[in-house]
This record gives sequence, C-alpha cells and structure tokens, in this order.
Amino acid sequence: LDLFDLRAIDYRLLQRGPQPASTDIVIVAVDDASVAELGRWPWSRAVVARLIDRLVADEAAVIGFDIVQSEATVTQGLEGLRERVEGIDERTWAALRQALDRGASEDAQLADAVRRSNRTVLGYFFDFNRQEGTAADVRLSHYSIVQQSDTGEARMPQARIVVPNLPELTTATRELGYFNFFPDADGYYRRVPLAIRYRGDIALPLSLAMLRIYRPAGQLGIRFADHVVDSVSVGTVTVPVAEDGQMLVNYRGPGKTFKYAAAADVLAGRVAPGTFRGKLVLVGVTATALADARATAFDGKLPGVEI
Repeated sequence: LDLFDLRAIDYRLLQRGPQPASTDIVIVAVDDASVAELGRWPWSRAVVARLIDRLVADEAAVIGFDIVQSEATVTQGLEGLRERVEGIDERTWAALRQALDRGASEDAQLADAVRRSNRTVLGYFFDFNRQEGTAADVRLSHYSIVQQSDTGEARMPQARIVVPNLPELTTATRELGYFNFFPDADGYYRRVPLAIRYRGDIALPLSLAMLRIYRPAGQLGIRFADHVVDSVSVGTVTVPVAEDGQMLVNYRGPGKTFKYAAAADVLAGRVAPGTFRGKLVLVGVTATALADARATAFDGKLPGVEI
C-alpha cells in the first residue's frame, strides 16, 4: 500500500505534466563541456574563486554551492619527504615547494572570494552511512525561530557525522546549508528534509539558507508538536511538511526545466550580461561521469542540484 501511494504521487505529477519553472533560479553547471574545456573535476580553488567573482560582477543575488570543499589543496604528510627520496636536485625541490605554497594560496584566494561576495552559501553534507566517529563542533546555519516541545524533535533525522568545508571557507561564508536527500523505499526521490538534528542544533538545508539571504525579511521558523514536526515557515508563508520535517517536492519537470549555464561559459565571459542579475544561482556538478543523479517521476537521472 505504501508503494502504491508513492507511485500515485508520481502518476499525478505525470498526468499534470511539466510546468514552467521559476525564472528567479539559474543553475551554473560543471557539465561535460566545462570539464572537457577546463580539465577534470575538482578544479583548482583559484578557478572556483574566479567563478564567484564573475557571478558577483553580474550581480547575482545569492550564490549557493551544491558542492563541499573539505580537503586542503596542499598534500598532507610531506614532512621528511626530502630525507626519504634520493637523487632529486635542489631546483626540483624548490619547484615542488613553490607548487605547494601556491596550493595553500589558492585555498586563501577562494576564502577571500567567498568573504568579498557577502552572498555565498556553502553546501555540506551529513554522512548517515558512517555509524562511528566523533561529532565535530562546526559552524552551521540554524532556524531563526524554534518553537519546541519536549518530544517534537524525535521524528527528525539525527546526524552523527558531518563533512564540512575547510575551516577558512566556513568562517568566510555568509550562510551554510546541507544538501542531504533521502530516497523512498523504491529508490525515487520525492522529498527533501527541511531540518536535521546535529549536536543538539537544528540545521538548515541549502535551499532555506539561500532563501534567508534572498528574502531577509522572511524569518525562518520551525514549530514542533508532540512527537512531530508541526510546520516550517518562511516569514508569513507556512511550508507543508510531514511529521519528520520532510517536504514533498512539487517537481516542475525533467532535467533542465530550470535555466542552466555552463561553468566554463561563465568563466570565459560567454554568458550574456545580466543573466544572473538578482537571481538565486546554484553551482553544481552535472558532468556524466561525476553527476549526483537521482531518480524522480519526470527523470530517472535528475541532477541533485536541480532538486
């Protein structure tokens, strides 16, 4: 019966058919053409910093990254390397050191670009596959208003492990948001969690963290009742959610229902001026070999960034 009910949701969407998507949203895709032009992903932090600067120059309202940047560019464990390797001349060692210093500099460049923009939201994710590990004390974005009950939070997903961005990026960004989704029993994605518990806090998803910058007057609130999440609100708008705080997605259609721009085109200045002016811009990976593809009613391989 549960499976029949889930498929009935899909059938109703398919019967309704695709609808026009909001023009307030533009997706900047690390697509196949961009990877072919700029090289394999992940790109250098300097390139990502330049992408942010391009979007800011075109007056994007908010820039959200459906990407986590958790590893430092400089390779760890190089202490004592020179003593362990023979036959390498002084010039080669100097070039290696220069390259490593450049890598550290690129991390700093990206942090500076994020800070200067004052409109960037960095994505991260909770690792629900790992049961062991220490819960790190990291900065998260939270709801502005929380109306609690003694038992209301029990139905919400609770995370133990978080995979955050580099500390210097986390400090530099204006907001942070997770991009976790949970599939239904048949592997299809129909819902998004609007709240996840972590270390006693209630974290915001990437979408709502971006919306807080886009509509600063609309405070984000969550209300709990006995054993359930009662509602989520954005200003005066109440968002319908299930008892565990997940929202049923009213999909507009298959992939590329929203406006797309290739990341390489943005970097090369091949996108018409004003494309991003006043828009919510989501940066995500859609290249075939790398894509975070999910099955939905309209599309068996919908890029996660579009959800």
